[in-house]
Amino acid sequence: MHLPSNPARIHIIGISGSGMSAIAGILTKLGHFVQGSDLMINEISQKLRVVGVDVMVGHQASNVDGVDLVVASTAIDIGNPELKEAASRGIPIMRRSEMLGEISRIRKSLCVTGTHGKTTTTAMTSLVLRDAKLDPSFIIGSFVDQLESNYFLGSGEWMVIEADESDGTFLNLDSQASIVTNLESEHLDYYGSLNELIGSFRDFIVATNGPVIYCLNDPILRTLIEDTQSKVEAYSYGTDAASDYLVQNVESDRESVRYELFDPQRNLVQVKVGVPGHHVALNSCATFACLDHLGVPRDFIVSSLENYKGAKRRFEFTGEYGGVCFIDDYAHHPSEIKATLDTAKMGGWKRIHCVYQPHRYSRVSNVFQDLVRSFNKADLLYITEIYSAGEEPLEGITSSAIVDEIRSLGGVSEVMFCPSNLELFDQLRGHLEPGDLCLTLSAGDLVHIGELVF
Repeated sequence: MHLPSNPARIHIIGISGSGMSAIAGILTKLGHFVQGSDLMINEISQKLRVVGVDVMVGHQASNVDGVDLVVASTAIDIGNPELKEAASRGIPIMRRSEMLGEISRIRKSLCVTGTHGKTTTTAMTSLVLRDAKLDPSFIIGSFVDQLESNYFLGSGEWMVIEADESDGTFLNLDSQASIVTNLESEHLDYYGSLNELIGSFRDFIVATNGPVIYCLNDPILRTLIEDTQSKVEAYSYGTDAASDYLVQNVESDRESVRYELFDPQRNLVQVKVGVPGHHVALNSCATFACLDHLGVPRDFIVSSLENYKGAKRRFEFTGEYGGVCFIDDYAHHPSEIKATLDTAKMGGWKRIHCVYQPHRYSRVSNVFQDLVRSFNKADLLYITEIYSAGEEPLEGITSSAIVDEIRSLGGVSEVMFCPSNLELFDQLRGHLEPGDLCLTLSAGDLVHIGELVF
């Protein structure tokens, strides 16, 4: 099935998600009549209404009246009334991955994938291309203030796409250049095993019709690229001395990160990025390496990276209340948690209060032993109930079990279980002091709590 060449009425189920909203926005820009539905209206879907998308609350069979095509997100199961009605009427149905694959073919696609760092790297790459006056298109998994959106359809030759591996979406994309940030055991509920996940990354890499930029620090990626070297135009980056683009002397504070970058000829480039973190240095080096190979002048790359201010929910400053700094981050995987806490530790706050909302019973089960060892840089740790994301509970997988195991390991001075927001806010009020940082880590609904605590 292909994207209609003539204007069509397209109904999107699950339109409030960042990925689906970006698809809706691009389809509107292409001249299609777009409508969609979701269980609630959020900031993202409100922005779609401004550009003419009809957003409906709730899923009802009548929502597909008069539509030519239905697009459904991965989260929508076959029991959805709109999906069932579309099937019964013979209305064509595409899944998100299929539609994104079609969209990836309207421009030359630069796809960014990896277990972590996709959103930041996609946002930085899009910003550099825009600042270089190359008018890129982009689809990003989070709203970026500097880009004023999470999507755009430009007139330039490149479309930068955050290529999601969680459900195999990236295998449908037509990639003319790729960045692969890392590869860890994740999304095993979909893949079934780490070997299957690695196999999907191998297929994505080999299918790239152009340069593949990958992180040499990652042992799985290193081996994978070695195995496919004869089929791939690959260039590495990282802190490993053998990296084509070598990162050294990383220094981070509350507001930025600086480092020395040595290109394949070992010419020195001084780089500063307008958000902190060692992982941000690596992500920005990936952007530099990729765009350097695509011929973007280095002066544009360096100046744009220095002006980069981040994406929503990526070490995002959400306010200061009572002398306490509040920062929110999407981190929910052990590696992400460690990287975010490492970044926080470099900020020089008196104490770090980490509020963690576990995400999905299956994920907690798969990464339990690594998860409970991820919080050692926190001074005080507050664990909420698991955000189920629609999953059924698993026996023995509870927030209490997480708390008990962290306490037994002894890496954090004080660990508290907060089964309700009321108890969480009471605990924070009793412990927070001026000069502290309160860092919320959540892939769920625990955001912007500072104004509720004080």
